[in-house]
Amino acid sequence: MTSTQVFRPKILFKNIILKSSKKKVLDDVSGYALQGELLALMGPSGDYFKLKYLGCGKTSLLNVISFRSELLGIERSCISGNVYLDGVILSKNDKRRIGYVMQHDIFYENLTLKETMNFYGQILLPKTMSNEHKNARIFELLDLFNLRKSLDTLIGGELLRGLSGGINKLFI
Repeated sequence: MTSTQVFRPKILFKNIILKSSKKKVLDDVSGYALQGELLALMGPSGDYFKLKYLGCGKTSLLNVISFRSELLGIERSCISGNVYLDGVILSKNDKRRIGYVMQHDIFYENLTLKETMNFYGQILLPKTMSNEHKNARIFELLDLFNLRKSLDTLIGGELLRGLSGGINKLFI
């Protein structure tokens, strides 16, 4: 970086605090994610099923900086700190501009890969695109990842065997 260039992260979060009635889940957390780079948050998983929380706040942080915490029932008064995108502070109205790949898949586990691709193709590809063109685009993507052989394989899930979790993440 030259002296005339300015370090400007794509996403910056500063002084994030998340308090529950019992403890601080996040205590003055700051960091950034640069455009075009992969960021990993690592640490022990939380254990909600045994009514004790052992995690370190990874998902809680992601939910706060992506404005998903309110959707999960966390009141805004429990959260403080700021999130910036290209140096501009984000508000709740900007929540569509930021997201992350969630820990759990959002696919219908009883559909095949072909059915899933067709379903999302109908939803995400332009309405003006013909079904023939949509199918061609879907097969281009499947060929890119060498997955044509898996067309009739179920997506699967926790209780239903299907595609691997890594393959599912390719399509999120």
